Amino acid sequence: MSIICISGSGNTGKSTLLGAFLQKWSNYATPTITYRDVIKSLNLPHSRLTTKKTQLAILCKSISDLETYPRDAKVIFDRCPLDVLVYSMWANLQEGSDVDDAFIQEIIPIVKESMKKIDIIFFIPLTDYAPIDIVDDGFRDTDEKYIHEIDNIFKALYQDYLINADNSIYFPKNDSPAIIEIYGSTQERLGMIADYINPTGEVITEETSILSADNLNNLEALLKDQGMQLDVENAQKKIYSKQTEQLK
Repeated sequence: MSIICISGSGNTGKSTLLGAFLQKWSNYATPTITYRDVIKSLNLPHSRLTTKKTQLAILCKSISDLETYPRDAKVIFDRCPLDVLVYSMWANLQEGSDVDDAFIQEIIPIVKESMKKIDIIFFIPLTDYAPIDIVDDGFRDTDEKYIHEIDNIFKALYQDYLINADNSIYFPKNDSPAIIEIYGSTQERLGMIADYINPTGEVITEETSILSADNLNNLEALLKDQGMQLDVENAQKKIYSKQTEQLK
């Protein structure tokens, strides 16, 4: 099993790197329905306007993706549950946001447990070496201040991972994915990744369960509280149905 995720703030080249990764390691898969598709299908506010419902929808999508693939799969994801925590923490600091302290405390154990399924998170930080290249794709937020604020939260959690590995409230003790900073051009990033993934795409992993019964119950309770029990699942089915029709 090789479960890989690419994380980081917007406009850091995650999508470009994912495409290049799939060319180099063609035996890997990635979901065809993304968190963006779910947000659009549910018509949810996002980025600086994000809400509890939006973050919960993304978290459910991310966990559903991790659970979808069998134990022997080789999969790479654009973002993971850790990203949900970062963006939720940012929203929690904003005046008028409905992402309150209670929501953060409720999702921390869910995110923490879900990371047991991930082998490696490749984190792309903003650096002076690779200046930010803001591209407006009609979806991602292009506000540079917002992008840097998200990056700062990622870096703070990364430092917590490095310093408090055995006592972090955010990462599972003795079962955390490796979190590895990568930077530079796309080719340089691929070169760094190649230090951790061999030519056949193998990494050393440990098979774990993604969610305990308690955390699964917590997630279901959150969904019920937001009136979203079936929203994310139905959104994905709707998107899949449209894709299937297009292929006929």
